[in-house]
Amino acid sequence: MKDERVARQPGHSATLLHEASAGAIAGFNILVFSLSVSALIFSGDLAVGAAWGGTMMLISSIVATLVLLPGKRHGLVLGAVQIAPIAFLFPAIFAIAARAAERGAPQEGVVQIFMLLGATAVVTGIVMVLTARLDISRILRLTPYAVSSGFLTAAGILLFISSGRLISPTRSLSDIVGGTWVLADLENLLLMTGAIVAMFILARWRKDFGPAVGFGAMIVGFYLLAVLNGTNVEGLRGAGFLPASATAGDLTGNLATFAGVDAALVLDVIPSILGAVMVSILGLMFNMNGIELASRRELSSRSMLQRTGLANIGLGLVGGTVSYPSAVNTVSVLHMGARGHGAAYAVCAVLVAGIAMSREVMPFLPIFATAGLMGYVGLSIAYAWGIAPASRHSRTDMLVIALIVVSTITLSMLTAIGIGIVVACIIFAVIYARIPVIRRTDTLTTRRSTVDRGPQQTAILDRLGEKVLILSVQGYLFFGSAEQLFTRVREALDCDTPPEEIICDLKRVNGLDSAAISTILKLHNIAEGAAMKLVLAEATGEAHRALQSNGLCGRFSDHLDYVETTDAALEQAEERLILTGCDGRSDETALTTLEELLTRPELAPRMLDMMERRELKAGEKLIAFGARDTDVFLIDHGRLAVSAQTATGDSLRVRSLRAGSFVGEIASYAGLARTADVIAETDAVVYCARAEALRQALLSDPELASEWHRIMAINLADKLNRTTLLLRDSA
Repeated sequence: MKDERVARQPGHSATLLHEASAGAIAGFNILVFSLSVSALIFSGDLAVGAAWGGTMMLISSIVATLVLLPGKRHGLVLGAVQIAPIAFLFPAIFAIAARAAERGAPQEGVVQIFMLLGATAVVTGIVMVLTARLDISRILRLTPYAVSSGFLTAAGILLFISSGRLISPTRSLSDIVGGTWVLADLENLLLMTGAIVAMFILARWRKDFGPAVGFGAMIVGFYLLAVLNGTNVEGLRGAGFLPASATAGDLTGNLATFAGVDAALVLDVIPSILGAVMVSILGLMFNMNGIELASRRELSSRSMLQRTGLANIGLGLVGGTVSYPSAVNTVSVLHMGARGHGAAYAVCAVLVAGIAMSREVMPFLPIFATAGLMGYVGLSIAYAWGIAPASRHSRTDMLVIALIVVSTITLSMLTAIGIGIVVACIIFAVIYARIPVIRRTDTLTTRRSTVDRGPQQTAILDRLGEKVLILSVQGYLFFGSAEQLFTRVREALDCDTPPEEIICDLKRVNGLDSAAISTILKLHNIAEGAAMKLVLAEATGEAHRALQSNGLCGRFSDHLDYVETTDAALEQAEERLILTGCDGRSDETALTTLEELLTRPELAPRMLDMMERRELKAGEKLIAFGARDTDVFLIDHGRLAVSAQTATGDSLRVRSLRAGSFVGEIASYAGLARTADVIAETDAVVYCARAEALRQALLSDPELASEWHRIMAINLADKLNRTTLLLRDSA
């Protein structure tokens, strides 16, 4: 037990013997599975192809394992023939078998089945390679769970239904579904049912290879009973317990020439091939996820798809079958402590031995055992993907799974694929439409531009800020999500105090479709009817191109406008509110600012007298980046810009200063170097509180000193609050 625990620890280096034994067990599992699948496909009159089919499936599993040998980009991964894609091919396989029986040409039917399997592998390989080259595997991982589960569940049910083909090869798929059995089949049917039950019991012991052990035990027990009853092989075959005897030699000529191909039949099987390809891609993604969880290592999806795709193309050209990483076999080997090449080589060695024995073994596999194994696999797949998740997922998901399963079994495969695609699109649209596109809602009371204003203008904005609504929009706006924007605007206009202007901040919008453009135009009509203004701001990339192509990147009308930056849109809205709220008062000045801020307005002239008046020309620099002076400035009139230098050397305006605003107080109190340039954008007048003059004045007038420090504290707190809001907006 101690050694076993050590062997199972991640990263433990298993001995070569340990790896070989683990690989041999997995190889036996793949061998039994492959031969059983071949027996199911080539049953009845088509048994002539069973040995060839088993050989090709074993070769496919060997190639799939060798192309995935452990390397730097991934650990141990075992490849194998996969049943889910084949399950989708069974309706086409049965149709081919029926036509071959009508013509009395089983060899021709076998060749066409090999062509069907090969074509499916080639198409699957091409899709895998394209998926790797275009790097769209991440998109495939977004396939709705219900759709993926629906197809995998359908594959399991199809496999279970098809397993009955071994019991009664002369019955059609509809006969099998309808339960039309002949009396001679009842014994095999009962034995098959018992085999399925036994395999489920053994799976509770070891899910990975318990059923394979049970399969072998059933064969041994079957022949022991035959010996005890004195029944020879021909007697068992005549009683219907063994498949019809056929030799591979009957098929060689047809395999070499691929003669007798029915072109019309090829067209009929295209939907089945498409279904198999879809399930192959989904199955590969799910298997990779399972292997990643078990190995605790991330797999390169591009590398896996590329290698597996090329292998399937090559295998398909010679009649091979769809193969890709096997989660069950890989996980079982990992649990046994194997991590390196030894396990993979052991798997291949067992499969090579199986190839050598397949022609002799296939005719002696009891029908009920192979049918039971396939029935067990089908039911286990259906249970894992369609029944077990019922308690963990919504009713909607389960209804979608049921819809795809029913349509796959009762309707045509092409119809089922179409339903799956439509359902996937609907689910994606509904889910995406539920993602909030309104990231945050503000007004000018809580969100401002980067313009510093004096106390009078700030008071106006505090009082009237609710008249401007700011919507921060995010994500992709399409027919589903754009409705959220429309609804939010309507709600704002239907309230008791509707806004006079709505600004839509679009800088986080990835794109807009035609439905979103139509929504914006409808909002324009609503704004016009409500005498309100709608402003679109700062669209980038695809969103900007969509607006531009529809003539919305500019002034559309008096009620719909576009502004290049959200900050500019906020500034324009602030100017309009200040204009309407100033009540004819004169512009703000340094003196009026001090009168507003001081607890005793009569102290304003005294405070202004301790400051030096300075005139600036447009373009003149008031503060230089890196300077060590500690002067504080109060703007009397004009406009100044705070500019920072970017990494590329360009100058970026980070704030704009208007009359009544202070600048330089941080350096004055902290003694730090200046962090930006302050340049006059227009002719301006400022009052400068020089450090030494300020120190002497404050020492001689304690009351004035107290008021000065209180004003500076208010300004610093306000700037800290603005910075916090700016960081919140940028997060």
